[in-house]
Amino acid sequence: MLSIPKIPDIPEEERTPLVVKLLEIIQIQSEIIEALRDEVLRLKGGKPRPRIKPSNLEKERQRDKEEGSCLEDGKRPGSIKRSKTAGLEIHKERVIPPEHIQEGSKFKGYQD
Repeated sequence: MLSIPKIPDIPEEERTPLVVKLLEIIQIQSEIIEALRDEVLRLKGGKPRPRIKPSNLEKERQRDKEEGSCLEDGKRPGSIKRSKTAGLEIHKERVIPPEHIQEGSKFKGYQD
């Protein structure tokens, strides 16, 4: 497949009305070419390229930054992590031997 050369960025001071119009024409033509390629693929029995929409996550992040966070540190209430077992009391420790040990097994110690 042929590689289409990229159009270099044109600075604002060099953009005349004619250049702007030509860039619009190039954009329209590239959209038409893409639609025609999809049509050819469809007629040949293939599937056209999927239309993947841009993510909305970036828009939401920018909107949140513009509005400002309602909390000082930017975290939700209840999101502070804490140890769930810190308040548990251990009343008694028991060693429970395994129910079934296969023959030929070797004890290699344990880790807490």
